[in-house]
Amino acid sequence: MLLEEELGVRLFHRTRRRVELSDAGRAFLPEARHIIARIAHAKGLASQANRGNVGQLVVGYWPGMSSIVAEVLKYFWAKYPNVRIILRNMPEPKPQLIRDGGIDIAFMALPIVDGQSLVVESILTEGLVVVIGKNHRLASLKSVPVRALAGERCIIFPRHLNAAIYDHIVGLCRRAGFVLKIAHEVETISMAFELVGEGLGICVLRASTGGLHRTDVEVRPLRRSTGVELGIVYSADNQSSVLPRFIEIVNQRRPFLRRARSKFMAESPPKVNEASASSRSGRRNGSSKRINRKLQRADKSN
Repeated sequence: MLLEEELGVRLFHRTRRRVELSDAGRAFLPEARHIIARIAHAKGLASQANRGNVGQLVVGYWPGMSSIVAEVLKYFWAKYPNVRIILRNMPEPKPQLIRDGGIDIAFMALPIVDGQSLVVESILTEGLVVVIGKNHRLASLKSVPVRALAGERCIIFPRHLNAAIYDHIVGLCRRAGFVLKIAHEVETISMAFELVGEGLGICVLRASTGGLHRTDVEVRPLRRSTGVELGIVYSADNQSSVLPRFIEIVNQRRPFLRRARSKFMAESPPKVNEASASSRSGRRNGSSKRINRKLQRADKSN
């Protein structure tokens, strides 16, 4: 009766013996059933979204970490196939985008400039290699000491593309007692290989990138050099219910990511500074606890 009053039409014909649908009722019934079904579906979607099983996540990545992103996505989609992932290429670090929520999580080389108020977690540390021409004097060595780079014409990526790796390479040379001689700046790996192949200089790259070398160049581990840290960056204030699930998969795959890249590591890596390692471990453990609490709250609410 209340529904009929609200609609302003008679949905039923009522007699003392029976009640049957009116023409208006017969027209209304299938639409009402459809609406009820959609409401039930919407409730299910809302419940799944609250658990992080559906939704959307914007993932930024430095191009040098493409293979790591693909590895993580493979296992994330196997568990959460209904989550839409939007990938954003980040040749330059953009921490403000993460703070503003334009990017939910980013895979980047560490450390990052202007990373205040963001959670930064190391995934792995990767060694460095030297890419040299076939006839270069260093090609006869099984591994190249940092000191051997003194005086060599070096091909390097500009600092604005990745300050962390640029500063790391320049810093290695400075600590070895010389200033890196930068002959050319390039923006793509393919151009770096072209110049090295033509004998126009040498290039220091991450070890897994150096594994892509061609037949006209040689790749040698940079001996006893500290590796480059690669990690994830996100905001602790991000309210996405999908984000904790994604970070959970990253942490689950962390040992396998390290194992897959271990064959590229430089020979005899130095010991990690214990104070630095302890500090990173503390940050990672703290953020992991926050993620676990979010996951537990989501599971309890459903």
